[in-house]
Amino acid sequence: MLDWAYEVVLPYGTPIAIVAWVTVLGGVVALVFPLRRYELRPFLLPAAAVGGASLLAHLLDYWVTLRISPDLGLEANPLWRVVVELWGAGPAKLYGLSGKILLSILAFELFAFYLAQRSLLFPRNAAGPVEFWRRFGNRSLRVDWRRIANFFSFTFAWIGPFYFYVALMNSLAEGPHHERLPAMPLVLVAYLGATTGAYLLFTYRAFCRLSEA
Repeated sequence: MLDWAYEVVLPYGTPIAIVAWVTVLGGVVALVFPLRRYELRPFLLPAAAVGGASLLAHLLDYWVTLRISPDLGLEANPLWRVVVELWGAGPAKLYGLSGKILLSILAFELFAFYLAQRSLLFPRNAAGPVEFWRRFGNRSLRVDWRRIANFFSFTFAWIGPFYFYVALMNSLAEGPHHERLPAMPLVLVAYLGATTGAYLLFTYRAFCRLSEA
């Protein structure tokens, strides 16, 4: 599937590679403006922890990739392979590293946004988690984009640490233990399910703490 994706992307490689990088950079810059509306000091430490974990995971994956394939000849990411094909290994390394750093900054910003915004969606009172989630946000709207943005911010911010598993899989690619690990797509689905569960739990617990204060 990755080889097929590479063949699809290759004819449009340059604009796709540029748009992908610029989109992440644009997201980092654009998020500064909504974040300025909130008092962020209480949330900077947990947001920095999530962003730091994301950065560490991305850098570990980057280091493992270069250790296994210094010229990126074995890279499986279709977009990164296109950049190698078009511009060479040197620019591709800079492209990948800068992209991973930008994604980590974006994770920091999104988690800070989640923490700052969630209390605005809390109902005045709720008798238990079922009623809380039934009344969370503005249910009078057909599509409450604030609820969607809140969930997306939490979930995207926690995607970064998944790359610890990606780095582990890559580091064992040529060893006997590789086949014993669960397949990456299966782990990703489980990870996203766990992230969704964590979102439901952490958000409701934050409401309970606020109600008890």
